[in-house]
Amino acid sequence: MLACLAATVALVGFASFPGKAIAQENPPEDAVTLADDAETVTDADTGVTSYVPAFFLESNPANARDMVGRLPGFIFNGGNASTRGFAGSAGNVLIDGAGASTKSVSLNDVLQRIPVSNVERIEVIRGGAPGIDMKGFPVVANVIRKTAQTTGGAIQATPSINQLGNVHVQNSRAEISHRTDHFSFDGAISTDSNAFGGNGTGGNSYGTQARYDRFGRLRDSGDYRAPGYENNYSGNGVAEYRHDWLGTFRLNASASAGKEALETNYYAVDTLGVTTLRDSPSRSRSTGYEFGADYDGEFYGYRATLLGLYRRSFPQSSSRNNSTATESGNRSPNGETIARATLRNELTPWLTLQAGAEGALNFRDTKSFLTIGGVAQRLPNANVRVEENRAEFSGTANIVFWPEFRAEIGMRYETSVISQIGDTNRKHAFTFGKPMGILTYDLAEGTQLRLRLERRVGQLDFGSFAASNDAVLETVTAGNADLEPERAWGYEAAIEQNFWGKGAITLSYLHSNVEKINDRIVVITPTSIFDAPGNIGDGTRDLVSLDATIPFDRLGLRNFRATLDLNWKWSELTDPVTGVSRGASGESPFGGNISLIQDVPAWNSSFGIQGVIMPRTTTYLLHELRQEQTLVPRNVIYWSWQARPDFQLRLTAENPLRRERVRNRTLFTTSRAVADFSGSETLRTASYPVFRLLLRKTF
Repeated sequence: MLACLAATVALVGFASFPGKAIAQENPPEDAVTLADDAETVTDADTGVTSYVPAFFLESNPANARDMVGRLPGFIFNGGNASTRGFAGSAGNVLIDGAGASTKSVSLNDVLQRIPVSNVERIEVIRGGAPGIDMKGFPVVANVIRKTAQTTGGAIQATPSINQLGNVHVQNSRAEISHRTDHFSFDGAISTDSNAFGGNGTGGNSYGTQARYDRFGRLRDSGDYRAPGYENNYSGNGVAEYRHDWLGTFRLNASASAGKEALETNYYAVDTLGVTTLRDSPSRSRSTGYEFGADYDGEFYGYRATLLGLYRRSFPQSSSRNNSTATESGNRSPNGETIARATLRNELTPWLTLQAGAEGALNFRDTKSFLTIGGVAQRLPNANVRVEENRAEFSGTANIVFWPEFRAEIGMRYETSVISQIGDTNRKHAFTFGKPMGILTYDLAEGTQLRLRLERRVGQLDFGSFAASNDAVLETVTAGNADLEPERAWGYEAAIEQNFWGKGAITLSYLHSNVEKINDRIVVITPTSIFDAPGNIGDGTRDLVSLDATIPFDRLGLRNFRATLDLNWKWSELTDPVTGVSRGASGESPFGGNISLIQDVPAWNSSFGIQGVIMPRTTTYLLHELRQEQTLVPRNVIYWSWQARPDFQLRLTAENPLRRERVRNRTLFTTSRAVADFSGSETLRTASYPVFRLLLRKTF
């Protein structure tokens, strides 16, 4: 596959430069030339490329999210809602020049609420543009909505069936959108259930398991089943008022509730033929809500934004291993309150300055328990409330040295105090300076070089301060009161080549020098030794990414394209248990997505095949070496049909080739350092093929 990919990339690169390919000089009569001005327009002064709705018509998009997914060479990043504060949680898509003013509602969901009929154009901004906050990304997309008065909505349902003949409705959704000259409202309610999915070694998978003793002799083996379900309910909406000189005011709200149940059953047959059921049921549920308000206005050349956000979540979970009479669970209500302000001014056509300040109050109150045979076990840091008071100040300068050469230079200064109350009473104060610089240089028309330098500070998971237990794997993880954020200097170079009007290839390399790497450490108590999240020293991480949209029109296959999102990772750090050099826990050396899409405008249809690759990960624990490998990656085949302008049908076959995975556990009595091997376990699982039918009616 890699050889074919390399040949395709070479062919595209060869054909991208005049005079180097016969096909470029003498294209077939029916070949598609560069996209017409009616579909794409590039501003030579800013490097902003605009795509109007006509560009997307062949792929029959249903909403703005579908349109963003069709942008050549653009890889959607939905942001990270678990990031502390607001500045670092934003994704790489703006709406009317501003980021979505919510964290509880995903950027993916926000874009789905915007129908195609409301989109005037989508801009792809590389290296910055006047009046645009790039959110720290070198490339962002900006969805510009129409100002005309419109009212519309959509309802959709997704009935599904698996290979066993079980039927359920996976998704039901209703959307509404109303827009006038000064007011707009977008809202959605949805229910999502998943009784068929699964990740191959988790929910709704099936297979076989075998366990061996220290001498490699079979202890038992048998069938493995993991039935389960997940139900989620949510509602969200945003109201916006625009005034010609006062600016724009927004209010948003969301609420959600969900529950999940999973039961892992291992029918162990020993060497004497005796069958023993080892079952481990688990349950979880969560509710949450968010309220937010923001303001965006311009006065005397200054653009000001103000934002306030209040969110709360109430998760709880429990699990039980009936074979070992082990029961565990936890409750961890958490919340976040944010206030943020920025001020931006385009001083000259070549210099734009922005200053910002943000304050956040975060908390997580975890109470965990573990019992064995009805006897409560003492866990390190089982009950702890973690609170953080955090402030961040930032300044950014966007500089246009000349139209082909632009830069974004910035500095963020963060200070925070993290307090722990409960089993551990402790307080840590942190201060970090986070400089950042991005240089963008247009080497030639359609060819761009980007360089990036940034100091990053990692996100602490407050759940890592408290203990947890996995009843299925029979492992206990201690909480770590001394956990610190990981920090790294990152150096990145990327080159992007646009070609044939609808194609783009980006190759990038990122090297990071990392301090206080977050991995697994050993925690010793008077009664036992545990694994725990912790800082294990310094190391390096490297990432090579290849992102591409390759249209095959000029190769004789009209409206056929391939999209690639591939990455290669490697890292180097010192194992705290063995003292030898290794890679990071849970890191996949190679992964990504590959899609092949054929649009058939005459049938108002699109056909596609997608493969999601994540072949192998290794996790290093005190008493265990765990390796997980994907034998057959997640695979999807779909057909999308715009039966009428207001009705869309999409038929999807998920995992028709059966997604297969294997998990190998090598267990030790004392530790991996002593290498006193105590046994091993192999689990091979597959996910059932599922067939889904999406029905979407717009009005």
